[in-house]
Amino acid sequence: MVVTGTRHVALLVETSNAYARGLLVGVKKYVEEHPHWSLYLAEHSRHETDFSWLEGWHGDGVLARIEKRIPLAAGLGGGSSDAAASLRALPSLWGVELGDDRLQRIAAGLGADVPYFLLGGTALGVERGDVLFPLIDWPASWVVLLLPDFGVSTSDAYRWFDRQRADVTAAALRGNDLEAPVVARHPEIGELVEALRHSGASYGAMSGSGSAVFGLFGDRESAESAAGRLKDSTRRAFVTRTLRRAEHRRLARPV
Repeated sequence: MVVTGTRHVALLVETSNAYARGLLVGVKKYVEEHPHWSLYLAEHSRHETDFSWLEGWHGDGVLARIEKRIPLAAGLGGGSSDAAASLRALPSLWGVELGDDRLQRIAAGLGADVPYFLLGGTALGVERGDVLFPLIDWPASWVVLLLPDFGVSTSDAYRWFDRQRADVTAAALRGNDLEAPVVARHPEIGELVEALRHSGASYGAMSGSGSAVFGLFGDRESAESAAGRLKDSTRRAFVTRTLRRAEHRRLARPV
């Protein structure tokens, strides 16, 4: 399929949000380099919900309103999962057949972990994390998420990893490569991982580039008990569950 003509993008940006400002810089740069794109921009305050700003826009695309519930700078892939959901929904909406391979390539161009959210389940990620090898799904587990009262910049985490790459051991490569360099700067994260293990988690680790950590439990009661013990004024605790690959694909299918 060849798309011709100008492609219109409308953005409503909350300028008090550092992540949104960074995203805006990237979008502006892309539009400047691609003359067949046009950008319609508006700014809003944190609590504004009036979409009258779109009255002057004459694009024929899709208006997406995202209500962020997944914390930023926590290593939980909130933005990447939003991107993957869009990649599934838009071809269905527009009647375009892209195929899994092409979707994966587009996803990898958006972010290293976006392809994973198209795949789901237990997987091994190599290279940037965007080359995926599906593994046998880990047994269904209940998850305790602990979120400290500070975030970790993804770019910082990767820079710290690059600095100590030579010290990464084979043991570290079987888990989250970013955990050791991040814990070296934020020991509290390592302490939370250990606390989860001592509370009965069969496995505990930092999520993504941090700062969130997670522990896997065999049943909901054990998970809720651990979450109740570990939450305090400096961290939040949530209980959720894992999704097997088949369930992920079923729930992610556009309706």
